[in-house]
Amino acid sequence: MPVFRKHTAIEIVRNVKAFLNLEAGVIRGRATNSPQDPKLLQQQLQKKNREISRLRRELTQASSSSSAPKPDEEAPPMFFLVGRAKSGTSWLMRLLNSHPEILCRGEGKLFGKDSPKSLHHALANSDDLQTWLNRNPWTWQEQDPKLEHMMSVLVRYLMAEKLSKTRKRIVGDKTPLESNETIEDVADLCPSSKVVHIIRDGRDVAVSTLHHWWREAETKGDLFKLSPQQEARRDAYRADPSAFGSSGESIFSDGQIKRIARDWRDSVEHVRQDGPRLLGDSYYEIYYEDFLTGPIRETQRLLEFLEADASEETSRHCVEATSFEKMASRKPGEEDSTSFFRKGVAGDWRGVFTKEDRQAFEEEAGETLVRLGYEKNNGWAKSLGN
Repeated sequence: MPVFRKHTAIEIVRNVKAFLNLEAGVIRGRATNSPQDPKLLQQQLQKKNREISRLRRELTQASSSSSAPKPDEEAPPMFFLVGRAKSGTSWLMRLLNSHPEILCRGEGKLFGKDSPKSLHHALANSDDLQTWLNRNPWTWQEQDPKLEHMMSVLVRYLMAEKLSKTRKRIVGDKTPLESNETIEDVADLCPSSKVVHIIRDGRDVAVSTLHHWWREAETKGDLFKLSPQQEARRDAYRADPSAFGSSGESIFSDGQIKRIARDWRDSVEHVRQDGPRLLGDSYYEIYYEDFLTGPIRETQRLLEFLEADASEETSRHCVEATSFEKMASRKPGEEDSTSFFRKGVAGDWRGVFTKEDRQAFEEEAGETLVRLGYEKNNGWAKSLGN
């Protein structure tokens, strides 16, 4: 009998045990009432009793264990939620996790051989592991499991193990785009998984990113160090955003907006090229702005892609459970620069960017804005005169 997984193991073993118990009872009756050979009946009875004892052990194991998946077991439905930082990935992670069938966590930092904080990097750069792989009789033959295979098994195990402790059946990770090879890694290491890519107007991403840096500098100064000039900008903006905007001064320091624009452009373009090419129908794009204007409709479409319950009732529950009002205790548009959930609107950049900010961003990422439909061809250039 195979080793069963959680829930079905208990039910199947119970049923088989009950059947064999019944059959053993019939044999006992035959032993006392039938003219058949008593030795033969006794052998049959002993055989059934051995089967019952074995099943009892499996039943105990299945009932008490956490049912962590074995490497050779079929992986559950898996997906990875990606997007440029400050594009709505955290919000979407919470929305999906509120679904009764989906466990979505973040950030596992699983992929990226060149990313010092990732699991992939830790395995790839372990001298001890490499020595073991090169000297072990189980791994030194041709076509033996490589590091990538081990990584693949470990990722599936980690995610499935957490899922096994819930009543949910689909598992996902909010995966940061640590490098331009993230989608390649997903396709190579978890080829049966899906990828959800959330995209947001890069100009709103720039504004949100700067506020994030301001906020992080107050709690993680060593990682997000601000110059005295940058601190003065932050404090002046927070004291009176309207007055700061009227002054014509930019919230960005020299070079900041160009760097953010390049990072946003490169991240979005790489994922949009690699996703369909490497994953085909297992790649899905969603726009932050569409979620704001039609949250239930977009949630239903996303859930259908993930093959989860996409009913209007369930979708509405997910949307309401993770609304901006519920998470921020404010209405969308009411800004709190110190909060992770700062404003919750689209198009905020229009009231923040100076003419120079617009030009700097569009010089780096104007074509990407056009391709994504955020601007008409060369429309941004014309808008600079307004």
